[in-house]
Amino acid sequence: MEQNRAPEKKGLPPNGKIAKDAKETVQECVSEFISFMTSEVSDKCQKEKRKTINGDDLLWAMATLGFEDYIDPLNIYLSRYRVVINFRITVLFITYLIG
Repeated sequence: MEQNRAPEKKGLPPNGKIAKDAKETVQECVSEFISFMTSEVSDKCQKEKRKTINGDDLLWAMATLGFEDYIDPLNIYLSRYRVVINFRITVLFITYLIG
């Protein structure tokens, strides 16, 4: 039954509620965090004369800004994500060749 709950409510008891101002506050914090990370990564990419931010840049910024505890799980996720994307590209290419 837990699977059918909205993502923001998975940590709450079944009759739990989240106040509107609490949701808005969390959203503001998430937006600020994203801006903070993006700014750090953008500075790095500018110094390296690059225009594209990638996942490795984000992991670097997280480590630089003190979020080391998240690096290992995110590295695993990023590796798996890249495998899936490469697989999909390969399937599309083979499908194109077979035609």
